[in-house]
Amino acid sequence: LHYPQGSDRTCLQFAEKHRSGNPHASSELSYEVISQKKSMIAGVFIPLGTKIETVVLFRNYDPGFVARYNTAFGQNGQNERGLYTGLKYIFNRRLWISAFQDMYVQPWLQYTTDGPAYNADAFVQIDKMFTKKSGAYFRVRQVHSVENDVAETPVQQLYNRNTTQLRLHIKNEITSALQLEVRAERNLVDR
Repeated sequence: LHYPQGSDRTCLQFAEKHRSGNPHASSELSYEVISQKKSMIAGVFIPLGTKIETVVLFRNYDPGFVARYNTAFGQNGQNERGLYTGLKYIFNRRLWISAFQDMYVQPWLQYTTDGPAYNADAFVQIDKMFTKKSGAYFRVRQVHSVENDVAETPVQQLYNRNTTQLRLHIKNEITSALQLEVRAERNLVDR
């Protein structure tokens, strides 16, 4: 496995942003000189009228690339190639729905997976503001991942793990100093 050593982590980076009316496009490329590993991300944000917003992002992080910051977009910032698509529809200023789908592959071995992993993450959330100071959202998220089986065998078998997460969150600001929030959450795991 890749283990960064030494004190020299020379990295060359290139970033660009482009705006043509409402669509925004940007990309970034990073290259580690000594390890010769690279990463790149490119995306476009496109509003479709006044009520719909869309985003598409592609990322490719080489196996062994170590992100300089822990905020890299993706699942872990290394050993990953994926496509993220998102959509937001605004019904009115008090009601909107957001959704995304992230499909990605991790082609190199990982800590918990002894083989290539093809994963997917899907999310839908409905937000409703009752007043300026109170609101709620309901969220459904489904995660498909590939992991090692937990059985103690000489050769680890991979299995598909499907997780469904449900969440209802309600908040109410009583005063500027007091805000009450209640959350109910349920996680369902299927192997």
